[in-house]
This record gives sequence, structure tokens and C-alpha cells, in this order.
Amino acid sequence: MKSKVPLALIEMSVMVLVFALAAAVCVGIFARADRISRNCAERDRAVTIVQSAAETVRHCGGDLEAAAVILGGRADGESLSAEYGADWEQTVQDGEYRLEITETESGRDLLGTAEIRVLRTADDTELFALTAAWQKAAD
Repeated sequence: MKSKVPLALIEMSVMVLVFALAAAVCVGIFARADRISRNCAERDRAVTIVQSAAETVRHCGGDLEAAAVILGGRADGESLSAEYGADWEQTVQDGEYRLEITETESGRDLLGTAEIRVLRTADDTELFALTAAWQKAAD
């Protein structure tokens, strides 16, 4: 009579192999989900920064110098920039994220517009952009 031990060992080995394969797939899925979650959180924060900047520019009537004082950035006539660190706290320079506001032509009298966007400075990837518009004061 033959022993059934080798058959049981083969069966156990196959079960361990299947379990290890399933565990590897699950770890890969969890790592991808974490990466997606981080990207979404980063984009959500960029949206908040851009919306706040748009409201500030509109409040200032398109005056980027005044908006720079409120936003803590640097204005140079037709553009404004501000730097943010990895924790989204404002920094003086060399931040991980950059807010850029560039005044654009609307093509209409008494209507000012600006392109507002947040970039990841490492690779200049645009996280979020928005065009803001405001009514200019009549001369």
C-alpha cells in the first residue's frame, strides 16, 4: 500500500503558492490605492489654493500687487507666483508646489481675466488650473 504523504505535501505546496500569489496581488492593489489617494489629496489641496487665489484676485479687482500682499507671493506686473512646501505651508522659495497667476486678455471692455494654476515644481506638472474674471473699474 502506498503512502499518501507525498500527495498531501504537493497539495499543501499548491495551496501555499496560490495564497502567496493572492497576497502579492493584494499588496500591489493596496500600494496603487495609496498612490491614487495621495494624488487625489494633492489635487484637492491644489483646487483649494487656486480657488482661494481666484477669489483674492477678484477681490483686489485684478491688482496683482495687492493680491501678492494678501497671498504672500511675488508680483511682477502681469504675473504673480507663490511657493508652497510639501505640507502646503507657504515658503519663501524652492517649494514643492508653485501657484502662478498670469493676467490674460479677455477681449472685452471692462472685463479682466487671469489664468491661475498650481504646479508641482519637481516636474512642472499642472495639478489644477482655473480662469478667473472680474469687472474692471470704469475710468
